[in-house]
Amino acid sequence: MNLKPIDMAKDSDARYAVAAMQRAAQAACHLAKQTHTKLIVVREGQLLEIPSEDITLDDFAPFKPIVSQ
Repeated sequence: MNLKPIDMAKDSDARYAVAAMQRAAQAACHLAKQTHTKLIVVREGQLLEIPSEDITLDDFAPFKPIVSQ
């Protein structure tokens, strides 16, 4: 198993995957706020429903990927 950080990957698609997921999370956040829809997320192993009025972009600030061993 390769434990190097993803941003060190040889494949450019893999290197940019984390940034793409962050953009997708922010887009989902905006859409949920616009449509007054709950956002369903998993945090620390728990399934959470976030009401649209409680959604902030700070909730989806850059994160560190979890490396499973």
